[in-house]
Amino acid sequence: MLPQPRSKPPKRAPKLERSPRNEAGLGGPSTDGMFLRTAIPTSWKVALTAAFFLALTGISGEELEPLRVRGLWIVRDSMVDRKEIDAALTFARESGFNHVFVQVRGRGDAYYNSLLVPKSSLVRDSRFDPLAYAVARGHELGLNVHAWVTTYLLWSARTPPETGSHAYHMHPEWLDVDAGGNAHRDIDLSAPRNESFEGIYLSPIHPEVNGYLQTVFTEILLNYSVDGLHLDYCRFADLDHGYNEEGLGVFRRRHGFDPRDINRVQDGSTGNGAGQGPDGNLEVWNDYRRRKITDLMTAMHAVITLSGKDVMLTAAVKPNAKVARHKYYQDWLQWLRDGIL
Repeated sequence: MLPQPRSKPPKRAPKLERSPRNEAGLGGPSTDGMFLRTAIPTSWKVALTAAFFLALTGISGEELEPLRVRGLWIVRDSMVDRKEIDAALTFARESGFNHVFVQVRGRGDAYYNSLLVPKSSLVRDSRFDPLAYAVARGHELGLNVHAWVTTYLLWSARTPPETGSHAYHMHPEWLDVDAGGNAHRDIDLSAPRNESFEGIYLSPIHPEVNGYLQTVFTEILLNYSVDGLHLDYCRFADLDHGYNEEGLGVFRRRHGFDPRDINRVQDGSTGNGAGQGPDGNLEVWNDYRRRKITDLMTAMHAVITLSGKDVMLTAAVKPNAKVARHKYYQDWLQWLRDGIL
């Protein structure tokens, strides 16, 4: 049986989802199996989401009842002070959720105390540690608290980060480039090129990026008693990305060819990175990009294992496995087969 709508709506619905949206509304696999996540702050919408999930999977409500993991995303707007955090966590507890995914890395910033990442300007009190408070308060309420971190998506506002210590300013060489040579470091944030523009991405193929992200996420795992680490935007921006110059240099030295040559035709024009090149090297290049994403996932799995902590590793992914693998180089089916998630 699906949950019934409340007769009265909650007095206050916390800020649980803002654009741009997360990768998927359905939860990823965990040690407790497939779980449902929703960011809709009214129980009747939760019921509709559950009904859609059951129809999509063909599983009856009785088979999924009771759901052992009932997860709720809490976006960074609700992580700025004690009042906002209390409202979100109390809502989650009263609405029957038992896992909360609190966004502590939104766009290359921190909603926690970090030696590596600048604290978000939305946290007005520099002495306040949102994650520490959320973990302590969440555990008091009987909630499992997961640190939700945005991975490769670094910035999406219409103006650059205010703080000069943000990675956007400190390491422009880490930013991605598309197949046409358009570098994210050169994008005019005030006038995005198209409506589908999500923001500025770190380049997964740059030799320093994955190590940097691993260090950032490990700091969270070492300093906070979180119950999970939830990776969002763990993918490329699109199929025609991954042409960071320094990263290409590493690839060329290892494989002996330049991926930009794959789609060049006799007149010297360049394709979009999607077509089959005459030299048959496209799949080598595509596999290389997939492997870079998988490398980070594998590294974080290893960090958690070596820590000895009981921490769940999850990810928000593109729901269509084929699209995820071939367009975004996000091979989450392989992650499942390998036991990474």
